[in-house]
Amino acid sequence: MPACSTDRSSGITHSPVRNVAQHETLQIAQQAFAAQQKGVATGDWSDFLALIGDDIEFRSPSPHLPNGVIYGKPAVAKLLQKFTTELNLKGKLTQTQPIVINETTVAIEFVGEGQFGDEIVCHDLVVFYQIEQGTIKRFREYIGQI
Repeated sequence: MPACSTDRSSGITHSPVRNVAQHETLQIAQQAFAAQQKGVATGDWSDFLALIGDDIEFRSPSPHLPNGVIYGKPAVAKLLQKFTTELNLKGKLTQTQPIVINETTVAIEFVGEGQFGDEIVCHDLVVFYQIEQGTIKRFREYIGQI
């Protein structure tokens, strides 16, 4: 598998956390990203699913999402299961850019590399987690190809 270049910053940094709300939002987003890393590497999405709200809005340009969006935890669980079992998603996610944060939203830029279906992929990605009352209510992903 070809290695993706992840040399885009001097390290994992984030904008200054200015208050308790931002700190709590950042912690949940960092847990979510770690859970996504685990899911992509192992196929175990349970930690990620535990962090999302029952009424989540999940947006991605993936061709496996009708109109680029699905709603609700059961639909997200089904999609992630499909990625793992039917499409053989396996790889790693490496954070490459600073985290941008406000009281409710965290953005993380990263590189995703691995196998997806019959393809070897290497993508630049940005994900936005919108967090309300301790759970992820909205997830939005942007994908580019290196």
